[in-house]
Amino acid sequence: MLIVPMNVRGRTLGAMTFVTTESLRRFGPADTQFAERIAARAAIAVDNARLASARRDIAATLQNSLLPSKVPSIDGWEIATLYRPAGTAEEVEVAGDFYDFFETPAGWFVLLGDVTGKGAPAAARTSLLRHRARFLAKHDERPSRILAGLDEALRDEPDLPPCSAVCLHLRPGRLVVASVPFG
Repeated sequence: MLIVPMNVRGRTLGAMTFVTTESLRRFGPADTQFAERIAARAAIAVDNARLASARRDIAATLQNSLLPSKVPSIDGWEIATLYRPAGTAEEVEVAGDFYDFFETPAGWFVLLGDVTGKGAPAAARTSLLRHRARFLAKHDERPSRILAGLDEALRDEPDLPPCSAVCLHLRPGRLVVASVPFG
């Protein structure tokens, strides 16, 4: 029997065991070296799988935090959502597409947008847009003014990627829509 550690990046993830039974063959120094190389490669594969899984979990958590937790019930409107980012499950970047619902004394607002790119810069801009729009809607109920305020705020963040957005103001029997590209 031969047991070798699965070492990677200064850590031991486990061990690989090699056994001979009926042949009664004994392992020699060449076998030990070969087994250590196999264990090192297996350790890299296991560690990479763990890292990829953790990265997917982080991206999913971040993406979920950038979307509303529930779809509101809005009088006079039938609301449904579906969020399906482009790409495959292996692509673990946070997407730049977003939507949000928020209520003010003037009624409900819906913000839909698309930030160019993926990853941390897109997530930062998405968060900035959502929270700034909520703040602006408390002071002005016109979707065009909310978007103008977002555009003004985003001009102060030149390193973030460009985006586009649509702002809807929903009231029973009435809809006001404004759209603008930013950046």
